[in-house]
Amino acid sequence: MPTIFVRRQTTILMLSSHTSWITASLRLISRWHAPECIRSTKTRGGTRMEAVNIDRLVKRLGRTYDDFVAEGLLRAGSIKPLFENGQNSHFIHKPEPGVELWFWAETMRLERIVFCLISLAQGEPKYSGELPVPLTLSMNQDSIRKTLGMPHESKGPVKLPLPIGATGGWDSYRLSLETHSNARIAVQYLSDKTVCGLAFTLVDMGRD
Repeated sequence: MPTIFVRRQTTILMLSSHTSWITASLRLISRWHAPECIRSTKTRGGTRMEAVNIDRLVKRLGRTYDDFVAEGLLRAGSIKPLFENGQNSHFIHKPEPGVELWFWAETMRLERIVFCLISLAQGEPKYSGELPVPLTLSMNQDSIRKTLGMPHESKGPVKLPLPIGATGGWDSYRLSLETHSNARIAVQYLSDKTVCGLAFTLVDMGRD
């Protein structure tokens, strides 16, 4: 089973001040259906992504969509624009319910891998597959910090417009150099500090 390692340190590192993406991406509800992408385990209810495939995706953060197609990890034409009408900053691929791969529209580089663990809006799918060790589908802030240590960056509770309402904030951890030299994992919490979402993302997006 693949393991996600984070860099442990006691000093808080200020990363980007623009962190609203984790809230926005976990709340987006789209009406389109994307074809199945990287290989998943077939179950009675459909497909389930395996931890080893998540590990492959995380290590490829920053690679282009064409790279994924060339490696056979994604099918050509499997991504859709963030909005059906209007200008789009990202294109998104949904390999299975509760998972989103975000590609920056200008470069088509993979910037974010988002997992919804608890649905906060009607019709929002949640992820039910595997996660890399030590992550699980049922966690809270205490268990996260006991396992991963103190976060590099953290934000307290935030009140968002309905139907979401109050949230419990988030913690962010830099991934180990062995996993990715320019990536972090952000953990989003409900008001009771239960983990409701995860996002693996580039730290330096490399945009001009």
